[in-house]
Amino acid sequence: MQSLIHHYAEHPSFAAIKKALESKASFQLSIPEGDFSLFVLAMLRRLSQRPFVVVHHNLFQAEKGYEKSLNVLNQVGFYPHDEFITLDQISLNDGLKTERLNTLYNTLQGTVNTIITHPVAIHQWMHSKKVLEGFIFPLNTGDEIPMNDLLSRLVLYGYHPVEHVENVGEFSRRGSIIDIYQIGFEHPVRIDFFDDEIDSIRVFNAITQRSSKRLKPSP
Repeated sequence: MQSLIHHYAEHPSFAAIKKALESKASFQLSIPEGDFSLFVLAMLRRLSQRPFVVVHHNLFQAEKGYEKSLNVLNQVGFYPHDEFITLDQISLNDGLKTERLNTLYNTLQGTVNTIITHPVAIHQWMHSKKVLEGFIFPLNTGDEIPMNDLLSRLVLYGYHPVEHVENVGEFSRRGSIIDIYQIGFEHPVRIDFFDDEIDSIRVFNAITQRSSKRLKPSP
């Protein structure tokens, strides 16, 4: 597929698209659903490093498009939203919320430059970039923060208190230890406090609940 992308990206018929990509102005392309849309997206990504938003017809098509894109592209995020609200979908809605938060976080961190979504999702109200950036706060070994302040902030940001952390978006407290399964991270972390000072931060296994490597402070 990469050879095809290279061939068509250099074709004269794509001169107008190249020109649009080189400008700072936004532009739209209407492409039929299916494998061809993925091919065009891969070609656009080859031509430019600017961010792209791919809007599929509905949640089902968006999920299919996202799963296929993972086999061809990197730095891709999925931004879904439930299209029908029923009591049976409560757990599904939580999963979609986590997926959205992951994509927003990774986009702010610069690790996602292509978002796969659908109309219902992009028509939802959204905080500004500045407000979203204010929700991100680093924690390092040696930092001083009262445990209750951290717990209150986690609740404010939508994390759920549980007895044992197993899923993204959960946290728990046992004595001087706070476990958090953060948005955008592959594994949860265990924060050990000494009074109001963070003594250590370790990654742990959500299934066995056993700690593994100790995280080094960020520069």
